[in-house]
Amino acid sequence: MIDSYIVQNSPIGIFVVDKNDSFTVFNRSMESICEVSADDIIGGGLDHVFSEHFPVWENELKELFQEAKSSLETVAEENIPFSDRGKELNLSSVTFFPVVDDSGFYDGMVCYVGEICEEGFREKGLLDEISGASKEVSVEKDIPVVIFRWSAEKGRPVLFVSDNISQVGYTKEELESGTIKYIDIVHPEDRKMLLADFESFETTDRVYFSDDYRLLNRSGDSFWVNEISLLKKKDDSSFIYDGIVIDKTDRKKAELSLKDERDRLERISSGMGLGLAVISRDFRTIWANDVLRDIFGDVENKLCYGAYNKRSKVCDGCAVREVFDKGLDRVVREQQGFDRNGNPMWSEIIATPIKDSDGNITAAMQVVIPVTKRKMRELELNENRARIESILRSAPVGIGVIKDGK
Repeated sequence: MIDSYIVQNSPIGIFVVDKNDSFTVFNRSMESICEVSADDIIGGGLDHVFSEHFPVWENELKELFQEAKSSLETVAEENIPFSDRGKELNLSSVTFFPVVDDSGFYDGMVCYVGEICEEGFREKGLLDEISGASKEVSVEKDIPVVIFRWSAEKGRPVLFVSDNISQVGYTKEELESGTIKYIDIVHPEDRKMLLADFESFETTDRVYFSDDYRLLNRSGDSFWVNEISLLKKKDDSSFIYDGIVIDKTDRKKAELSLKDERDRLERISSGMGLGLAVISRDFRTIWANDVLRDIFGDVENKLCYGAYNKRSKVCDGCAVREVFDKGLDRVVREQQGFDRNGNPMWSEIIATPIKDSDGNITAAMQVVIPVTKRKMRELELNENRARIESILRSAPVGIGVIKDGK
């Protein structure tokens, strides 16, 4: 997925896993931060690598990874302490950036790790060294990366930018000379938001900034980017930001398209009183509509069998598991569970597969039809029938049944 000079020499630690959660990239900054060779990492599965090489922060990393994978949204965390091979390292900031395919489904994960210390970023010499190569490379085949150094002054004057800024119609000289300020190429509708985010950020003790916003190319067309940067204090007590800006237009379009589809499903399903959820391959609820949230509470990003049925493992006869294991197009099951208040309830579950462009099942759509009232009537009817049969069997006299006059 990613393998380029700029990534290998990036001042930010970068590692990448494919859609099967196997490591494909582990750059030199990651090797330095973790004191482990990429040769020991590449090809390894996520669970094995985390437990083998990052045992101290394994659980926190896994939790962040799963949150990003399930939500398909960027997840960042500050001040994660960890040690490796007996050496204490400074706090680190971690950002998980999920990659999606053309259909909007999970296709892998890019992770950025910044060791928060003076050595966390290389100096301008390294940026100059790698900028020439950045014209031909990208962090991901559809996610070009541009390296920046900004002043923390108003308007974010650009102190350095890699040559591949020319991809969007500007020259390195225009930005570095101040002829064009960075804020000038931010979409007008996003400028106030971005400046407010920076103002809020600079009042905290955080040093790691990440935000999504739109930029304008020379022609005035907008495109979505994700910025990841570190705040550094210079010797003269002024501040600068070193970071990268990643084009995520295709991913943002997929996100907006997915949101529109979810909103449409929300309106249709809620109007019919049906619960609707998208369940990932690891049985987490990626999305749930208002009906399900009203019944079960906050279930998103939680394991479905725990959230719906208060169980510690996948339910017996799980319709979603049959879809995953057998590749069935439709599975219907009746299931008993508990609502958010612990009251027993019954549902009819209809599970269908969600497939990517290659036909692989990436998730399952689960329709939940509440049938508690019907089930309670059935139970009451069965109890009455059993009581009558008991009375008839224990009656002291013979009892016959006349039907149709016979």
